[in-house]
Amino acid sequence: MYGDLPRERLLKQGVKALKNEELIALLLHTGTKDQDVFELSKHVLSTIVSLKDLKTIHVQTLMRISGIKEAKATTIIAAIELGRRLTMTTQEEIVIHEPKDVYMLLYPEIGHVQEEHVYGLYLNTKGKLIDKVMVFKGSLNHSVIHPRELFKHAIQLGAAAVIFAHNHPTGDASPSQADLDATEDLMHIGELLKIHVIDHVIIGEKAFYSMKTKKHHII
Repeated sequence: MYGDLPRERLLKQGVKALKNEELIALLLHTGTKDQDVFELSKHVLSTIVSLKDLKTIHVQTLMRISGIKEAKATTIIAAIELGRRLTMTTQEEIVIHEPKDVYMLLYPEIGHVQEEHVYGLYLNTKGKLIDKVMVFKGSLNHSVIHPRELFKHAIQLGAAAVIFAHNHPTGDASPSQADLDATEDLMHIGELLKIHVIDHVIIGEKAFYSMKTKKHHII
């Protein structure tokens, strides 16, 4: 049956072959009298702003979605928390010592993309990575710095410090005036929030620029 398709695809092709709505459907297990499990899954995804918002969603928020009762809501929350803990188990071993560490961590993900991606690297008091979050994706000519989004995650995670980073799709890591102005603003906001902004790193093609050292670094 169509309802068993995600489970069969998972067994035959692996979990990475499943779409987001199929993963949610497996967690929900059943639909309601008004909609099948796939329609309910799509309804859940259409209700949130973006998939990353599931990381901080609450049981009560899920239960406000038509068709989601306590059992389904708690199953989704438990799955999200398990994924978060698995991620943290891996990332707690990562310590950011210098700007090159930021480059090595992010270049495989954003070194060759055609849009600017802004990341926040959120650290605990010992400098260990709590989480890395892509907080914005924009066009080549778009101003990419949105302080509210950047610091929202730091507050939610209880981070002691943050490193911001973004790529230049042109490959040139040189900071623009907008990059310089935005970094100054971020440093000021960090001081007000008592969240240490360690650096803002611009990632280019086999090179990066550190706002902290004010230097280009060639890889």
